[in-house]
Amino acid sequence: MVDTQKPRVSVPKIALTLLLSAGLVLSGYLTFSSTNDISLAGCGIESGCHEVLNSPWSRWFGLPVAMLAFWVYLSALVLLAAQLLNIPDETKDVATQLVTILVTIAAFAAVWFIGIQIFILQQFCWYCIAAHTCALASCLLVWRTERPDIRPALRAVVASVFVTVFLVIGQVAYVPEEPVGMEFVRKDPMLQAYQMLDPLAAEDAVPTRLITVASGVIEIDTHAWPILGDPDAEEVIVELFDYRCEYCRDMSHVIDELRQKYPEKIAVLVLPFPLHPDCNDAKDDAEPGHEDSCYLAGLSIAVWRYHPEAFEEFHHWLFEKKELRTAIEAEEYLVGKLSEEALEIMTSDESTVLYIESIVELAYTGLFTNIPVVLSKNHSRQGITDSLDQILPTIAADHNLLQP
Repeated sequence: MVDTQKPRVSVPKIALTLLLSAGLVLSGYLTFSSTNDISLAGCGIESGCHEVLNSPWSRWFGLPVAMLAFWVYLSALVLLAAQLLNIPDETKDVATQLVTILVTIAAFAAVWFIGIQIFILQQFCWYCIAAHTCALASCLLVWRTERPDIRPALRAVVASVFVTVFLVIGQVAYVPEEPVGMEFVRKDPMLQAYQMLDPLAAEDAVPTRLITVASGVIEIDTHAWPILGDPDAEEVIVELFDYRCEYCRDMSHVIDELRQKYPEKIAVLVLPFPLHPDCNDAKDDAEPGHEDSCYLAGLSIAVWRYHPEAFEEFHHWLFEKKELRTAIEAEEYLVGKLSEEALEIMTSDESTVLYIESIVELAYTGLFTNIPVVLSKNHSRQGITDSLDQILPTIAADHNLLQP
């Protein structure tokens, strides 16, 4: 006769089930966000969780680490549920040991990832921290209530150390030194080029000068879009940004350094890409602090169209200070530099909407949405850039800047 125990649910088991369930939901949400390129609720592009989830440490051999956590939590829950079935005691013991191993692995991994956020990234994803807390609490609860013997305990610790080392190796082997989605990516030259022509030009108008960037994915007329420098400059790169984005401000300063280094050789097409649903249909929710993004983008384009001699100074002024400029400040600046009449004419020009729509279409056609973005002849760089050294080697190689 097989010795069995009647299924019994204790308070620690209920608490463990709740912790594992919470971890499962959190890791599932993080996995869904990573695999579908959807921002987490409350996590804008300038938030800590955005930086953490777009860092190299959010992946393991290319897979979201949240996906691994999801399966660990799910497996532990299944094994926990199995203990409630009318099965042999030996089978229940095996299930208990496996749960102990899984939650210990999760706890070791949690310590690793929390350490990454504290000491390397110095940014925090609170969804991730919550999931890690579930792992740590589950581990403490299991070890306190089950009190495994030396041999099962040793197996759990050894397995956890082995898996954690394997996790670290997988991350280090996969990750470049730059964050995922923030390194230079060579675009597929077989993709059909998206032409960026003047949206106000006649259908039979001939582009003044067409160049290609990102390995031919984008073809753009240098005379038809806002530009810093000479549209006929020997080399031209493209920058996508939002005037209300701090990372974009940093990238703008880096681009300024690049132009200062090669003042006669390089120009930059500057394409505002607002992160707000008022003018960006692909954005379901407004990014925090981006309420003025659409207005500033349109105003900047209008300045370029009506007063091109004032455009470069206005563009730099918008990114000049650490505290990003607002719509009211921009209006006051333009009234002082130009006139109230000039401002009225520019703000009443509805054609700027066509330019912004084209820029948004460009960004989503080429998958250049992790702004700021810099497009050189054969590459794209997306995401945080705060040093010229991060972009100079590739841009210099693409555009022969190292030639005398």
